[in-house]
Amino acid sequence: MSDDAGKTLVGTWRLLSVHLDMADGDERVHLLGPNPTGQMIVTADQMVCILTDTGDGTSGEERQRTAPMFYAGKYRIEEGDKLVVRCDVAWNPAWIGTDQVRAFEIQGNRLAVRSGLLTHPVRPGRQGYGVIDWVREA
Repeated sequence: MSDDAGKTLVGTWRLLSVHLDMADGDERVHLLGPNPTGQMIVTADQMVCILTDTGDGTSGEERQRTAPMFYAGKYRIEEGDKLVVRCDVAWNPAWIGTDQVRAFEIQGNRLAVRSGLLTHPVRPGRQGYGVIDWVREA
């Protein structure tokens, strides 16, 4: 990949947090509990992302609606900060064959990936932004 932003994504990333920031700014929901576990592996043109909880602190109802989450496929970078993944496999069958677009920002060895505005089953009828924070392992 010739894009410098894409090159900075290449590597192995360890999950730090998965949360939903509500659009009205009044709540942050930790979707996979306080200590989620997961890994993202990014090559020159493919990525695999797996997210799960450790069972500590997430209610049973929330856990049933959120874990595990995974997706994989070829990706590309657009506009410098947009990660577009063409899903070959996904926890949500509706994602298979679609482009999942996320904004991303790298600061040092940290990566933040943010969805567009969405409605999540944990907070029906309300909108928020999904945010996944990673730290580089290799």
